[in-house]
Amino acid sequence: MNGSASGERNAVATLRDVVKRFGSTLALDHVDFEIGKGEILDLLGPNGAGKTTAIRALAGLLGVDSGTVELFGTLQRPGVMELKRRIGLAIVLLFAMAFLVVGSRRRVE
Repeated sequence: MNGSASGERNAVATLRDVVKRFGSTLALDHVDFEIGKGEILDLLGPNGAGKTTAIRALAGLLGVDSGTVELFGTLQRPGVMELKRRIGLAIVLLFAMAFLVVGSRRRVE
């Protein structure tokens, strides 16, 4: 946990003991992490590891089955627009970029 010498929390985003299931598939299994002010988060892992699910929960685009998600010290919930306005989120979809390149080539040929 991030903190100053006085014990003050500097976290801007926190997932604590987060669990998310899609039917019988366990996507997030008691996930814990914290992002401090000025830090950049990079999630790496194989397909199906829960990276996108964690980001969607953090952004308030997806509810969780248990645990807590906080942004700027406020509990994050789907549909809470106040918090969504304060974050910047960029999701890179490589397959979409490949599709656009293929589409461009077809038009040129």
